[in-house]
Amino acid sequence: MKLRSLMALAVGALLLVGCVGRDPPKKERYVFRLDRSGAPSAAQVHAAKPNGVLKVHRIRVSPLYDRKNFVFRTSDTTYQEDFYREFYALPGVLIRLATIDWFEESPLFERVLTDTGSTGANWLIEGEANRLFIDLRGPEGPRVDLQITLSLIDADDPRLRSALEGTYEEHCRLADSSSEAMAVAWSSCLASVLSQFEIAASGALKAR
Repeated sequence: MKLRSLMALAVGALLLVGCVGRDPPKKERYVFRLDRSGAPSAAQVHAAKPNGVLKVHRIRVSPLYDRKNFVFRTSDTTYQEDFYREFYALPGVLIRLATIDWFEESPLFERVLTDTGSTGANWLIEGEANRLFIDLRGPEGPRVDLQITLSLIDADDPRLRSALEGTYEEHCRLADSSSEAMAVAWSSCLASVLSQFEIAASGALKAR
């Protein structure tokens, strides 16, 4: 049986449990756990010296996916939520925290502030997750579909103009139908997006 069919059956089984009077399965909650082993090197990001202080603002999420529950796309027009597998917090919060962690390890900036105000920062990152779901439609099996628009903003500019804005899209296949495979795929996709943005940000900073 194809992985896509297994995933659809798994979601259906979770919903069926509540209908037959059995004890429902416990909720499983996940966070993004990013691996920087594939991150850009200092040479790739041209970091001759750190570029001041960075602050990551709130990452917005499309209303279609702005919820803790994992969202599955089952057809071109239908979606389904998994009520037992979910993010530990709203995905925009977790993406922001993962972005802070990512750039704390980057050579691009002196340091990264953790609050949401702009005071004390030379650069700001803002973003919006336009797509954030597990796609069950493809012939090759389920995959995470992640698309995020990210901006690097000059906080020292009175008009707060963007030095960089780009949309980054990743599709990550699930190794199997387990919850852990979903969590790994989410993290892999986000790490790839942030790696691409880090390289683009380096180029934008170098050009200034």
